[in-house]
Amino acid sequence: MRRRLTPLLAALALLAAPAHAQRLEAWITGLDKPCDMAFDPTDDTRLFVVEQTGRVRIVEDGTLLDTPLIEADRDNFSTPRSNWERGLLGIAIDPHFADTKRFYLYYTDKNGATVLSRFTAASATAAEWSTEQVLLRVEQPFGNHNGGCIRFGPDGMLYIGPGDGGSANDPHGAGQRLDTLLGKLLRLDVTAEPDEGLAYAIPKDNPFVGTENARPEIWALGLRNPWRFEFDSAGRLWIADVGQNRYEEVHLQPADSTGGEN
Repeated sequence: MRRRLTPLLAALALLAAPAHAQRLEAWITGLDKPCDMAFDPTDDTRLFVVEQTGRVRIVEDGTLLDTPLIEADRDNFSTPRSNWERGLLGIAIDPHFADTKRFYLYYTDKNGATVLSRFTAASATAAEWSTEQVLLRVEQPFGNHNGGCIRFGPDGMLYIGPGDGGSANDPHGAGQRLDTLLGKLLRLDVTAEPDEGLAYAIPKDNPFVGTENARPEIWALGLRNPWRFEFDSAGRLWIADVGQNRYEEVHLQPADSTGGEN
């Protein structure tokens, strides 16, 4: 489902307080290319902040700690260049983190592929890259539109936005092809017993399960670079998608709706 939210955004702008009432203040300083964050579900005073350059930093009670939660293995990590959208891009914390100490990272490896991996922390504030379990690796033909967002939905499934592979105008037509994970929103079950040959399970209600020549991980298609998306308190999915040249887009997928073309 695709819904343009221009009227909504305009209404929000009209509801904004007068300009003289707005004041921005730096809350946390000392971060290097912060690009994503997630609260510790066991402690709402603790925030994990992803630095694109390869570290997950910890903020506790408004203070940035010196020691990161984890730092990328530099031997298999694509350090972001000034004009590339690569690096450490996304984080999702297991909803049962208190018991599992598991969290998930999305990054680009030294060959430019995007990787979804699971890590197990030794404590709520310390983890080693050596605990990495690679769940999914997606080849990316270009250094932009590599996605980056991973989020657990209210259904307990993990959603991933890998981007369309880059360049401009989707040169490989990835967005509408069902045989590639590029240009899609993916939905995986990372807590169930993995399916044969995979490191995760395919939710049985994914819309293209059983469709010939279609990747069953696909939940929604027709996306360019869903750099960020979030579920609201009503279970609706809001997808921020990078537009071409003149505009950006926000897609709304209502709660309990079937995936497919956005």
